[in-house]
Amino acid sequence: MNLAPAISFLAGAVAATAAIAILIPIRTLPLRGGALPRLAAGLALLVPLLVVTLVALDAGNKDADGGSDLPVALTSLSSAPEGDWSSVAHAFGGATPGNADVSGAPVEQRAEMSVAQMEAATRAAPQNPAHWLALAQTQRLARDYPAAIKAYAAALRLDDRNPDAWADYADALASANGRRLAGEPAKAIARALSLQPKHLKGLWLAASLDMELQKYSDALGRWQQLRAALPDGSPDVAIIDANIAEARGLAGAGKAGG
Repeated sequence: MNLAPAISFLAGAVAATAAIAILIPIRTLPLRGGALPRLAAGLALLVPLLVVTLVALDAGNKDADGGSDLPVALTSLSSAPEGDWSSVAHAFGGATPGNADVSGAPVEQRAEMSVAQMEAATRAAPQNPAHWLALAQTQRLARDYPAAIKAYAAALRLDDRNPDAWADYADALASANGRRLAGEPAKAIARALSLQPKHLKGLWLAASLDMELQKYSDALGRWQQLRAALPDGSPDVAIIDANIAEARGLAGAGKAGG
């Protein structure tokens, strides 16, 4: 509930009452010449006015602050919050966790509501990799990464030639391991790119892995490759350009230091 208008009204009422209380005695005093009485009368009017103005401005600023809860644009791996990689590479990993669809329901809520449905479909047709992938994606968006990892692994046992599944599997593995891409996630990334060398999410994760390993020249090449593969009008162009600049700067610093 916004109490700023009520607070402003009460402050104005108090200030007006104070002004009246001050002005009535002043008006009953005999009029004297000179600047001092006029100054006192002016201050008696000015001080309450300033109080009202300051309170109103402060309330307005609080309203503005309360309405500015906007998402922060991410530009590099180092600034990514805890969570899965689709919170950074939204164009490559599906809907961003925390966002809402046209129904207004948060992604996590929609995912949690549908997990049971996906599990039922998977039990009905356990040899269908598409069902396992749908379940894995739902669990990943619900941030149940251990369950998502198991579902991706089951899907990949049935069909190991799906680059999207390998990239999402790497995503879930890294998210469950403090967002670290070295190790098993790196193997899944390599598999995705072996199947599709220009796979967008695979390139993003590979570049992020190079940054993690401080292979900045390799990362620069990956970011540039990803930038060239982005479709026209992609919302991720600005993010990739920032990552290219970061990798170029770090690679140059490394050469200068070496």
